[in-house]
Amino acid sequence: MTERILPADLYDLDAKAALALDEARDMPAGPERTEALKKAGMETELLIFKGAGHYDQEFRTQITATENRDKTVKFFDKHLKTKS
Repeated sequence: MTERILPADLYDLDAKAALALDEARDMPAGPERTEALKKAGMETELLIFKGAGHYDQEFRTQITATENRDKTVKFFDKHLKTKS
């Protein structure tokens, strides 16, 4: 596989991150998008719930399981909670 040279390669890391983030936005959720977001410099964690659809009952059951709920709350607290 040949590595693509993009216009952003000629500028700086911020431009590369912005381009990678823009590419990730066009991808469906999943491992490829998670890797693209990491490439853009974003901290990300992918939780896959086998047998669950997009916010269906199985998803709600699995996301509220203690282990998954704790991971989700910890991630949101780290990135969204207002620092006092």
